[in-house]
Order: sequence, then structure tokens, then C-alpha cells
Amino acid sequence: MAYRNALKLALSSRSSFGPEKSSAIYERWRYVNACRTCAWSYSTYHDYDRRKSGYDKLERMPANIGNAKIYLLGLGGFITIVGGYFLYHSKERQGPIQAKRPPPRKDVPSDHRTIGGHFKLVNQKGDLVTDRDLIGHWTLLYFGYTSCPDDCPEELQILADAIDILDNQISDEIAPVFITLDPKRDSAAQLQAYLSEFHPRIIGLTGSVDDIRQVARGYRVFYKKVEDEGTDYLVEHSNQIYLMDPDMGFVKFFGKEHDSESLVLGILEAMKRQ
Repeated sequence: MAYRNALKLALSSRSSFGPEKSSAIYERWRYVNACRTCAWSYSTYHDYDRRKSGYDKLERMPANIGNAKIYLLGLGGFITIVGGYFLYHSKERQGPIQAKRPPPRKDVPSDHRTIGGHFKLVNQKGDLVTDRDLIGHWTLLYFGYTSCPDDCPEELQILADAIDILDNQISDEIAPVFITLDPKRDSAAQLQAYLSEFHPRIIGLTGSVDDIRQVARGYRVFYKKVEDEGTDYLVEHSNQIYLMDPDMGFVKFFGKEHDSESLVLGILEAMKRQ
């Protein structure tokens, strides 16, 4: 707009003003026009320079991206090859070992081989009994004591009922055993009188304090004497029935939640898997 006004003024000045003023106005118009031309040239040059710089970056970007892709593909291929190599050789090493290893049994703890052990005790008739005498039979093993007020009588009754059910199905393949945790009071005669109230086939075992401690440790049985005055004391102990296979290997245990029927079912299922 300023450029147009200056041009109009210069043209009209020739007729409206004198020669001197017209010349001055004309020179001013040339100066404005020259400045405008320089400003346009400077702006155009810098716009071109910025666009050219951007184009150069865009031209270089595909090369950089291509190099990054090649690098990542190469790295991924290397990792895949190395991982596959180690995976293949690890399976190759584990294959023969896993083929020889039998499938794990869901009802047997991972440390079942450490439950049990050898023992020498005395039964209710005064005869020496060892763990070897029980080999060849499935054994139901329970730890308690004859002065127990509640848990032991309940578990022994469940055991006696289960024996009656099993005797009708598998004859005398099951050997029920009761091991006392109170050897000071539970003599052979005491065991005889106590166990006869439940089932005649239950084998009662007692021994010295050290003998009982050893067998309890082998079967991981917790027991603790609760001190009272005189000889009237209680024994706190774990309360579960152990099922041992014909080699006296630990199979599983049954807690207080089992009744005689579920105990029988658990025993029969374990026998079928052997």
C-alpha cells in the first residue's frame, strides 16, 4: 500500500509540484522501492534456505531409518539363533533324564522319601516288632496315646470302621498300627486293654523314650508333654493317619477331615495306582 501511494505521489508530483519537489519525491520513491526489493530478496533467500535444509534432512532420513531397520533385524536374528541353540541343547540334555523319571504323584509330598524309617518296638503281647515285619502289607499308621481325651479315640474309631469295610473287599491286606507317644504310661498291657475296645486287628507298639523319639522323628510327628502335677498330664501331638505301601514307603496321610468312608476310598485309589 505504501509503495502504491508513493508511486501515485511521484506521478502526480510532476504536474502539481515544481521541478525540485518532484525530483525529491521521485528519489524518495526509488529509495522505498529499493528497500522493498531488498527485503523481499532477503526473505525469499532465507525461506529457500530453510526449505532446502528441511529437504536435505528428509533426504537423509530414509537412509538413517533404513540403517536402523537393518541393525534391528540383524540383532533380532542373532538373538533368535543364539536362543534356539541353547534351547535345543538344554532339551537334549534333559530329555534322557526326564524319560527315566516317573511322573509325579499329586497326593505325595515332594519329600515323601524322607518320611518313615527303621524301628524296633514291642507290641501289646510283648513281642518284638520291626518295620520289616510290616513289609508285604499296606499299613495304616497312627500316633497317639491311651490317655488321650478326644482326638485319639475318634481317630481309632474311624480306623476301626475303615478296617471292617476293607476286610470285606481286600481281606487282610491292610495292617493297622498304633504307636504310642507316651511310653512311660503306655506299657504292652495298657495297649492291650485299650486297643481291644476298638478293633482286635490293631497292632499296638511301645518302647523306650528314645525309641519312640526316634520313630516319631522319622515320621515327622510333633508331640509335646504338657506338664501337670503328678502323673495326670496330656501330650500335644499331630493328628493324622499315615498310609504306607507294601515296601513301607510313605504314600499319603489323612487328616481330621476324613471319615471312615473317605479313608477307605483314599486307600483303594492309592492301591489301584500301584
